Amino acid sequence: MNKDKGYSTFTLKLMLICTILILGSSIVFSLKPRPYEVNNDNDNSNKSNEEEQLVNTLYSYVTYGRENEPMYYFLRNKQIDNKSFDEVEKLRYAFQFVNEEDIYDKTNDSFKINGDIYDKYIKKIFGNDTSYNKDKNFVIYTNQIFRNAILNVTYDKENNYYLVTKINGFFSNNDIKLFYTKFDSYKKDNENGTITITEKVIYTDSIYTNNLSEMDCLRIYKDIKHTLLLEEINNPTNEFINTLSIDKYYDKANTITYTFKKDINGNYYFDNSIMEI
Repeated sequence: MNKDKGYSTFTLKLMLICTILILGSSIVFSLKPRPYEVNNDNDNSNKSNEEEQLVNTLYSYVTYGRENEPMYYFLRNKQIDNKSFDEVEKLRYAFQFVNEEDIYDKTNDSFKINGDIYDKYIKKIFGNDTSYNKDKNFVIYTNQIFRNAILNVTYDKENNYYLVTKINGFFSNNDIKLFYTKFDSYKKDNENGTITITEKVIYTDSIYTNNLSEMDCLRIYKDIKHTLLLEEINNPTNEFINTLSIDKYYDKANTITYTFKKDINGNYYFDNSIMEI
């Protein structure tokens, strides 16, 4: 009897231990964070977050300066690649990395940037093998360093620096933007070392009378040449103007695909962009 009781007690203890282990495993599994599902091949949340941060960084390369509208090189060209990229535009887009630590000899209206630093910024976006002419002067509208300003940038070849001079302030009171965009999706191809990002875009055209005090007509287009009309709104209300976005036209909007390639150091740079039209 004692032997039978001992065996029963052992069995009960074993069953109890197994039950605890099973429940414990279930609890641990249920508390494990669920991976953020951007793509089906993401295997953990850390990887997904790092990937999303990388994509956001690459997307910022091509969307820099759009709040000031003159910076929309990607939105007005059907197809661009690294080799055909306008040299002045390369200089403009590289300006996005300029910060207070880069500048010296700053005054109320000017400052200097070392040419080697600026070269590093250009190659960060366009790759180590990219070519450009440093002697190209350019103008840029920006809120960096000098707030709300137009900057003229010239290169001093003898001393290897860029002189940035503030021309004046600028203000925009347009109710309607020339274009509306929105991030669409991305895909990472590890085998080919590329990341592609797609973006949606629409373009607008507006007709005013009475000294720009009242809009008579607003047209929404799929293309920048204003040949593919999506909608025409006569006498649009202020509410419509103030709430206009790309969302209503998303399915019919134009699509731009940006491709970034990985270099031998594991860094991604802009390779090309293609507009669907």
